[in-house]
Amino acid sequence: VGLPNDHLHGLKEGLVGRAFGGMAARNGATLTGNSIASVAARAPNQSGSIAGDIADRSLSNYMPHLNGQKLSGTQISGGRIDTKAVGADGEETDLHLFHAGQYERPDGPTAVVTASDGSQWYQTASGANAAGFFHTPNFTGDPSEAATVEAMFPGVHDTSLRTVGDGQLEATSAIGNALWYNSGHYEEPEAPHTVIRDSDGVDWYAMTPAASMPNFEVGEAASEYNIAQFSDFMPGYEQDVASVDATQDMNGHFEIRHGDGSGTMFYDAARYHTPAGEYATYEDVNGHRWYALHGESAVEHRPVYENGKPVFDGERIRTTTVDAVHYRGAPKRFSVPCHRNGGASHPVRRK
Repeated sequence: VGLPNDHLHGLKEGLVGRAFGGMAARNGATLTGNSIASVAARAPNQSGSIAGDIADRSLSNYMPHLNGQKLSGTQISGGRIDTKAVGADGEETDLHLFHAGQYERPDGPTAVVTASDGSQWYQTASGANAAGFFHTPNFTGDPSEAATVEAMFPGVHDTSLRTVGDGQLEATSAIGNALWYNSGHYEEPEAPHTVIRDSDGVDWYAMTPAASMPNFEVGEAASEYNIAQFSDFMPGYEQDVASVDATQDMNGHFEIRHGDGSGTMFYDAARYHTPAGEYATYEDVNGHRWYALHGESAVEHRPVYENGKPVFDGERIRTTTVDAVHYRGAPKRFSVPCHRNGGASHPVRRK
């Protein structure tokens, strides 16, 4: 049996607590969503609190998204709800909910949930199964899902999504393909990205699409063609180009050689850290950024091999001289985002 809101108006905290405590004594009794709202939606100095088994049994009447969850240790007070969701494996996930009208949005992974009275709450989760409280939508990448994508991600247009893992979406648009990572599942990545908030209030880390290159051809006969391709691809690069080596394209970098034997190595800024030494930045014809490192010409002595084995002249390995380019300060590739280790609590501020 719930207490109407007008009956609670003006009552002291102790009286409210005793009223709900009496209900809890009834075996199997539950509170309606309206009864819980009469406490949870009020300011702390007007509300009182609800706790114990009856709070565990009743919370889903107020927070429908928790229906089916086994809850324990539930504490309901004005503007704040704390509970533990016990998984089938016995592991506990700490859930903290804060009334959006009374609290600022918490730092860190947060979802926005709607109570039975229409009020919105910020929900954070920490513990072994915390990621399960941050929903990953199911998309196939089919163009027919465009309206659903735009509804789930307000402001995102002309982008198709495909679910490729728990907490991961692959986005395809005119500027290329990139992965999006659910902030409830993954730490914020170090690589370039933007933050996109879905309709559930969850932030996603949308990675900057990797740059792509022209289809350079192999062989000396294709040299002039490759140089012309590079000139069209990197219009801001004005140094002379003697040859293009695209054999490293799969790793997000490639090399050009100059007439004096020196070279320039280009690294995709979406996949590599800023170089440690001197470098220049160029933008390709598609708007992607590249780091350019200049290298000096050099001569290297390399072992001679026959049938996969080094050739010896007496006790010394036979070598041959090869024209090469020495680079300094080559950047490191960005690491992939890390899974969150159970989440963490963050300070929450009242409005």
